[in-house]
Amino acid sequence: MLRRVIIYLSGFIIGCFFVYFSLIKDRGRDFSGYFPNSRVLKKVSRGLDTTNTKYLCFRDCFELKNKEFKELILEGEVDFDKSQTETEPRKYLINSNFHGLEYMFEVTLQDTLASLNYFYGIDVPKSCNCD
Repeated sequence: MLRRVIIYLSGFIIGCFFVYFSLIKDRGRDFSGYFPNSRVLKKVSRGLDTTNTKYLCFRDCFELKNKEFKELILEGEVDFDKSQTETEPRKYLINSNFHGLEYMFEVTLQDTLASLNYFYGIDVPKSCNCD
């Protein structure tokens, strides 16, 4: 019995090494994409409607560039408790800490199109009023 267990474990360990070195190592895989937070943030970042007047106003008001705005989204955390994930279109509340400043915004996501509903910077100086 002990001999069978040793043979099984040695084969299992050799198989794990084989899988790791042939399929996983040095492939640059990002396993964080399997979690809901990063999936939502990627969808929002890819589908953000940059022609929306609210988006343009908030972007100019907080003096952000398109690239910085997308980075701000990708570094955020989705608050699933306050988001409306069961309705169509879905509304997500995202909190982000970007360059030491805190931002909170709500995004409506329908299929692949994301539109910005509101954007708020906590203690962030802004140069206009977009409400």
